[in-house]
Amino acid sequence: MEESLLDWFNNFDFNNIYSVLIFSIFMIVVLASCIGSLYATNIEILLMGKKEILKRTSMIYIILFVAVCITNYTFILEATSVFMCMMLSALAIILYIVLYIIYKFGKLEQVFFRYKYIIGLVLILLLSPIITYVCSTTTGIKTLNCTILCALVEIAIIALLYFNQEGAVSNIIIEIYGEKWYVFRRVDTQYLLCGDKKELKNSQKTILLQLDDIVKKHRYFKRNNENQ
Repeated sequence: MEESLLDWFNNFDFNNIYSVLIFSIFMIVVLASCIGSLYATNIEILLMGKKEILKRTSMIYIILFVAVCITNYTFILEATSVFMCMMLSALAIILYIVLYIIYKFGKLEQVFFRYKYIIGLVLILLLSPIITYVCSTTTGIKTLNCTILCALVEIAIIALLYFNQEGAVSNIIIEIYGEKWYVFRRVDTQYLLCGDKKELKNSQKTILLQLDDIVKKHRYFKRNNENQ
């Protein structure tokens, strides 16, 4: 696979204006079909259909996958880069432990909850080149193949930890008979999943609101700016 990709790049004639134009037009068409959904507002995302959600999510994952592949491949070319990732990973772990200890003593609670996910993400990104390097040097699998496989695993871990629907947080609310509901996502084509708390996992009550009913009764969404 590594040779076939390299052969494709080597055989692609960047000096041929027609080849470059055809490739550019193809990329523009692909991006144009997805770029609108990437820049959608929170309300637009809530009201998207399954196809639009799939298109948006796929584009995000593809961009992350390509970025991770390039980053990992670049880092594993030099042993010093891998060593630097090891040092930074150790620092990230130490920082997390320090923040956790301070949090356990009842201090910096908001700081801990704000930065623990960021530290976790940074740690995943730093450990991935290390694992890719070890994989490519010990298993006999080609470097590019290891990079792609490890990037795939990395994206799967990030998706499970950071795109988990149970941990969804909403700042879009709708009021029903004076009661405030946070809107989390669209269910099927006719309903919106709502809860009484800003975080879905903390909601004591959840309801399904019918979109047609919202339109008929002229109910409106609004952004919640309170720190709750």
